[in-house]
Amino acid sequence: MGGPGLYSGIGKKAKDLLYRDYQTDHKFTLTTYTANGAITATSTKKADLILGEIQSQIKNKNITVDVKANSASNVITTITADDLAAPGLKTILSFAVPDQKSGKVELQYLHDYAGINASIGLTANPVVNLSGAFGTSALAVGADVSLDTATKNFTKYNAALSYTNQDLIASLNLNNKGDSLTASYYHIVEKSGTAVGAELTHSFSSNENSLTFGTQHTLDPLTLVKARINNSGKASALIQHEFMPKSLCTISAEVDTKAIEKSSKVGRWVRPSCSLSMNGCAAGVGAVTMHETRVLPAASAPQEAVGQLRAAVAALNADPPVSSSGIIRIEVPIRQRGDAIEWLHAQRQSSLPRCFFSARAPLPDTPALAVGISSNGNGSHKEQWEQPVSVAGVGSAVFFRGTDPFSPRDWRAIKRFLSRDCPLIRAYGAIRFDASSDASVEWEDYGAFYFVVPQVEFSELEEGSVLATTIAWDDSLSWRWQSAVEELQSTLHEISPCSVKVNRSTLQTAIVNLNHVPTKASWDLAVTQALRMIKGSQTELVKVVLARCSRYITDTCIDPLELLACLKVEGQNAYQFCIQPPDAPAFVGNSPEQLFHRKYLNISSEALAGTRARGKTRADDFQIGQELLLSIKEDTEFTIVRESIKKKLEMICDEVVVNPSKALRKLPRVQHLSAQLAARLRNEDDEFDILNALHPSPAVCGLPTEEARQFIRDYEIFDRGMYAGPVGWFGGAESEFAVGIRSALLGKGYSTLVYAGAGIVEGTNPSFEWDELDLKASQFAKLLQYQEHHICYQEAGNMGTLI
Repeated sequence: MGGPGLYSGIGKKAKDLLYRDYQTDHKFTLTTYTANGAITATSTKKADLILGEIQSQIKNKNITVDVKANSASNVITTITADDLAAPGLKTILSFAVPDQKSGKVELQYLHDYAGINASIGLTANPVVNLSGAFGTSALAVGADVSLDTATKNFTKYNAALSYTNQDLIASLNLNNKGDSLTASYYHIVEKSGTAVGAELTHSFSSNENSLTFGTQHTLDPLTLVKARINNSGKASALIQHEFMPKSLCTISAEVDTKAIEKSSKVGRWVRPSCSLSMNGCAAGVGAVTMHETRVLPAASAPQEAVGQLRAAVAALNADPPVSSSGIIRIEVPIRQRGDAIEWLHAQRQSSLPRCFFSARAPLPDTPALAVGISSNGNGSHKEQWEQPVSVAGVGSAVFFRGTDPFSPRDWRAIKRFLSRDCPLIRAYGAIRFDASSDASVEWEDYGAFYFVVPQVEFSELEEGSVLATTIAWDDSLSWRWQSAVEELQSTLHEISPCSVKVNRSTLQTAIVNLNHVPTKASWDLAVTQALRMIKGSQTELVKVVLARCSRYITDTCIDPLELLACLKVEGQNAYQFCIQPPDAPAFVGNSPEQLFHRKYLNISSEALAGTRARGKTRADDFQIGQELLLSIKEDTEFTIVRESIKKKLEMICDEVVVNPSKALRKLPRVQHLSAQLAARLRNEDDEFDILNALHPSPAVCGLPTEEARQFIRDYEIFDRGMYAGPVGWFGGAESEFAVGIRSALLGKGYSTLVYAGAGIVEGTNPSFEWDELDLKASQFAKLLQYQEHHICYQEAGNMGTLI
């Protein structure tokens, strides 16, 4: 039967040429035939994994039954009935086991002048889809709409136009609710066995274009070769051979030509310093067209939750969304509480990024309560999600990394994938202390900033836990649905449902070598110079924070997560974090200092400065605390920090409150002067301004900021990297960042870099501040089992790099 065909067929020829079978893997397909059907076995090699799928097809008159089982233990069944009620009418029933929400009924009707498709999900509040194409086989116009009956909102409305003749097909598709326009072209070169195709997409919201060009050539009736390249510099090629009827062997490769210095591999695309996903920084500013969170039935244990997620992703892949960009989170509540660090410790995939973030315990006397600021900025205190105690993540649904300083454009690129409606989709990461300075070798994998939305995430709750998976795709970034879902399935296949216990008391290591940059002599000179400038009249400098990098060599390798677990034991009033790009050193810390927390329009921040050790007795501890409160030098330093933060908040926010104006913050080893601040943003789009204004704070840089930062550039001879920079996460409804102090960088060998800083103001004694550095680094030194007779002490001027 002629006619325009279905709406889904408009532009399909060009899409198949440009994207079909580009697995960036090795794929083998074998088909055998029976009297009334066929059996097809497919094996795909993804890195070190072999993924399998078996499909059985049975035909009886006009009824066809397809049953597909894969290595993720999912069984997908599709029953198709042709011409049952009327000629040209096809009825399709599909469902996946064990996903109870995957059922769908679909009707297709083909006519000489029309092709209509309607489907409805078999759930209490189904999604209803209707599409149609009208015209002839030469010229057709179509539309596609989808309605979510639960929210009464249209999830999509698209339109298309196509023109077809004997050797050419051209189409124009308006997608993403009118936000993107795609023109595609497919042409057969007569009698040559060659076809060419191209696709150009324009995004109206970001005013950006993406172009992909490809070609295919039939070497002989059984062998096909294809190649493509896009304007992002990604080039792909494949060869496919049919050695038996419908039995294929496919080998494909992909390389990023803009990162050609990195070695390319057949079957796997190697990007610099990232997992196999997309770098969202290259996109425009318009939000992705789909944000969704799906909650599956609660599981009794992580093993059951992993199975549910694998089944749900398989069902989603069987009925993929039509949006050209989007992000979907699927989560399974677990009735038992698990430990996020122990779960992360069980995931041993070094090629995947890892992250961990644990919020500190709530502090008393929150000043927001004093001014009556509501929890969401709209006068409502309703909380629609439970805040995790700790979150651990593996893999990358989308990452954000750049070598230039973090900018409003980079912030908007992250926010594209975040939504108030999906508050637990978060991007975790860190920003360099000084992105204008060159990164040293040990920090180069982080770039100027690095954030990641994990593919698989374990959230530890007060009562219970949650295992979730996130998939993100964006055609404008050449990271399409099929690539995203295949990488997610590969990651899920590697995920261990178990947890591995970690030692939380001490590390079984001994320090065999220790050196500092700067040396004590160089430190004294730098502090003396800083004091000279502070006292002088040629500069406005009143405070500068100088830091030290200590390189510990231990007799055994240190597991970053074991170190983190030990830090967490004594860090209830601090943020614990671990950020680790793939195959890179891990940035680990136990920071007591909040940079800011935003929830809707509400902002909280704090001033932290001045340091003393804790006392050995209760009376001793009280006496030391009183000395800190009464110290003129410490009060000067603290007042500079508090007033600077207050002034910066007043430039961007309303209702700025400080309460208390000065108090003691007692931590297990040290105590500080502190003040809490609260304010109200005028607009949520001002979040970047808050981050940009508060970092770097006088507590880690100095005052005035630029003069202090320039002094640090001139006198510090090591790279701070992410130390003292913002560490935390962005979300759609809220964001939270700590200051990346009390931190260390752990390489794969026996070397650990520990960072500490001290504020220099008028009245500073260089030796006292050197002792303060030792005090701040003592939590790491103790865990590394510092023993004097094990150490070969050095004061070196050059740290070298991580072993």
